[in-house]
Amino acid sequence: MGTIWEQVERLLLKIAAEDLDPRIRSKVAPSDLVQRAFLGVQNGIETFVATDFSSFQNWAQTILKHVIIDERRAQFADRRDPMKEVGFNGSAGQAGAAEGQLLAKSSSPSSHFRKVEEYELLTLCRADLSEDYRRVIEFRIQENLEFQEVGLRMNRSAEAAAKLFGRGVIALKDALKKRLSASVSGKSRN
Repeated sequence: MGTIWEQVERLLLKIAAEDLDPRIRSKVAPSDLVQRAFLGVQNGIETFVATDFSSFQNWAQTILKHVIIDERRAQFADRRDPMKEVGFNGSAGQAGAAEGQLLAKSSSPSSHFRKVEEYELLTLCRADLSEDYRRVIEFRIQENLEFQEVGLRMNRSAEAAAKLFGRGVIALKDALKKRLSASVSGKSRN
């Protein structure tokens, strides 16, 4: 029985791909339609009387045609017109034009305050670092300097500046974890 289903499936997939309205391809795949047709076949198999494989195939094709018609009706009903829908990467009827319309031109107030809080927390954590760690992080991150230039400003080689930066970032992470855990434990006591 498995090979019969596979043969019918290949045929139905071909038919579904050919008969599916191009305007609704982004909404439904041919394989979805074939799966629904197989459900119809499974539901009606007890009442179906076949004399040969060809009549079974024709019956399954008829069910698929009805599934395609039903899907087209659903997609083009008055309440829904796929050609008026706007996707994320194109224009009406295609995927895409809404992306620019959905994105806010500015950040939300909560986002702004979160950034301010994060900046203040990082400033406090940087104050916990040694002078060398603070300077190397400032040169590399804030001034966007290459390690060669950072090394020159700190009287070190580029390699030594890179290693110092790595240790500074680790120290900054540790200071951040320490402050965050103190903040969380302080909130839980309140």
